[in-house]
Amino acid sequence: MTRKYLSLALTALILVVTLLPGSSLLLAGTNKQSDRLIFAGNKELAPLIFTQGEKPAGLVVDIVRAVAQHAGLDIEILARNWDEAQRLMRAGKIDALLQINPSSDREQLYDFSEPLLMSEFAIFRKSQRVAIQNIHSLSGLVVGVEKKGYPRTLLHNYPEVVMQTIPGWQQGFQAIKDGDIDALVVDRWVGKYQLFLSGVQGISDAPEPVDVQFSSIAVTKGNDELLDKINLGLRLIAQDGTRKSIEEKWSGKEIVTLSKETLHLYWVIGIVSAIASIASFFVLIFANRVKKINKTLLKREKSLASEIEKRKEIEKKLRIANHALHNLSEIDSLTGLWNRRKYENELKKQILSTRKSETDLCLLVADIDYFKAYNDHYGHEQGDNALRAIAKIIKRSLKRNTDTVFRYGGEEFVVLLPYTDEDGGYNIANNIINNICQSNIEHNYSKIGNKLTVSIGVASIHSTSSTKDMSLLFKNADDALYHAKNNGKNHAQRHTFLPK
Repeated sequence: MTRKYLSLALTALILVVTLLPGSSLLLAGTNKQSDRLIFAGNKELAPLIFTQGEKPAGLVVDIVRAVAQHAGLDIEILARNWDEAQRLMRAGKIDALLQINPSSDREQLYDFSEPLLMSEFAIFRKSQRVAIQNIHSLSGLVVGVEKKGYPRTLLHNYPEVVMQTIPGWQQGFQAIKDGDIDALVVDRWVGKYQLFLSGVQGISDAPEPVDVQFSSIAVTKGNDELLDKINLGLRLIAQDGTRKSIEEKWSGKEIVTLSKETLHLYWVIGIVSAIASIASFFVLIFANRVKKINKTLLKREKSLASEIEKRKEIEKKLRIANHALHNLSEIDSLTGLWNRRKYENELKKQILSTRKSETDLCLLVADIDYFKAYNDHYGHEQGDNALRAIAKIIKRSLKRNTDTVFRYGGEEFVVLLPYTDEDGGYNIANNIINNICQSNIEHNYSKIGNKLTVSIGVASIHSTSSTKDMSLLFKNADDALYHAKNNGKNHAQRHTFLPK
């Protein structure tokens, strides 16, 4: 009975959200009108984007409509299969993609807006398994993930976690209940919504997020006019409180289990009702008192619920702030790359992963040639611009999500390449050098030409390498860099080819 009422309540709430101003549904076609812009998103992301009566609805849909209204854009939103949406974008039949995370591959195709929505990726497990609180507590456990998506990419960095592909989130929750898997990692918005739809009981999300990502709106490369209007709309809805009201409206769809206090209250009311049916006389005498007691209990319950919600909100903000602070401590403020501290932590993880997976790990150490002369003649401000440009080129030269670039310090960068031997690393290093040369960053004070260049040292280890060799990985790559710098610069040097 309770499940039935909850289902009816959720349906009614979604209907109200749909009918609110700013959430009107548009026909989902693909033939662009002359003045209307077409935005498309993945319809499988309920409650962020989904179809209701063949029309788009969801948190992201409402935010984007508000952005369009504030920025003066006439838009039509489509909820499509994600592969189809991307295909329409490549064919030029739509103008923007919604709820998409930037990556080095995607940045070659699209330009990205300022953050659209913050998503916490959370662990869902049986409620009594309170020991499962963070990503480190998943070591040795079987964790369900979708065939594609960010959770799979994230867990690739933790080889001690056993990933299992699930056909869908509702089937995943049933697998947790049946004991076939230990947990799921999923966007918290999506997970809570799908958990309610599944009807599976006894499963909850761990408070600590395993990661926080910021999605964006993607437009065709070079469409600066549309991108500027979207960014304007995003800023305006943040400033006037529209974004906050939309997020609060949708967070109201969160399915909350009845508290013990509420169950106790219902039990008291049931007992009182039973007594009333047997002895109506006594109920009439004490009706007024019972009414006052119930009113007091309800008031206390509301007060308690309000206090709990306030504390949950404070805890959430604190978790987000701590996560952001932790990230800031590992990010280079000039280039936006991970810094040396992050590199040293990541190197330890990758060496451990290399030992377990019986694969290779390659390290590149890159240094800008004659950068002191560049700073001396062009000034430090232009030098900072050059560092940002080099960082961006190196990042775009890496084709896999597992490849990571760090600013080691000054004009020096390092690149970690898991599952890559020295031959593969050497090819990537040459690709980076060529891309930097082709960027034609002027350097008239270089002794080897008139543009900015880099030299790169390359070294690698294998799972069978000795502990000493693994500890000397950076030294070997740095020795190779030293040889490249002293033998003409602007080229890559492999450590195994160094003269003995």
